[in-house]
Amino acid sequence: MRLWLGLALVGLVGCGERQSRPAGEPVTENKTGEMGQAEVLSAEIRMGAGELKVEPGDRAKVEGAFRYTAGAPAPAFRFESKTFQARLVLEQSGIQAGTTENRWRVKLPVRVATDLEVSMGAGEAKLRLGELDLRKVVMRLGAGKVEADFRGEPKRDYEILVQGGVGECEVMLPKSAGLRAEAMGGLGEVNVEGLEKKGGYWESAEFDGAKVKVRLKVQGGIGRIGIRVQ
Repeated sequence: MRLWLGLALVGLVGCGERQSRPAGEPVTENKTGEMGQAEVLSAEIRMGAGELKVEPGDRAKVEGAFRYTAGAPAPAFRFESKTFQARLVLEQSGIQAGTTENRWRVKLPVRVATDLEVSMGAGEAKLRLGELDLRKVVMRLGAGKVEADFRGEPKRDYEILVQGGVGECEVMLPKSAGLRAEAMGGLGEVNVEGLEKKGGYWESAEFDGAKVKVRLKVQGGIGRIGIRVQ
């Protein structure tokens, strides 16, 4: 009887060790949302601190790959798809800069009309968005660094709004579109390449006659912003 109990206890301990994860060991998760028949996507991505990548995926789905420290709050991936419209909300609470590993890679579907909102507290974000069918992009910045690449062949007019923050933001705009950029309110260093200064804004020579137009507005206390046309 004592031997049987001892073996049972050993089995329970072994099972617990297989299910537990050492403190601080990174966790890797993958999430997917199927677009179905939806033709419009509303995506909201909110990261307190870490490394974020957003890039084009395929037509049929939204994908997320997440790596974060065990014991830290897991990113919440909420996705719903109705007949014509889908919505993604990706967020995480309680993450502080420098305390944990936190890396997200998000793929958004191409050939789907997309409204995108990205809020970044601290860390680095690389947004490769030029291949998406954008309708509006809002970027709310904190103290980190953001690289936003819109180069490509836009299918429709759209607006980019950059708000707040004390960090750095680099924006690359598509030369295939008519372009206008405005910057206002408590800004630090502003560097613009490839656009002509006209009073309180910058504009491409082809703006008035362009079939597709992209408008960039920068508001708030950006520490440094660079705007380039390529």
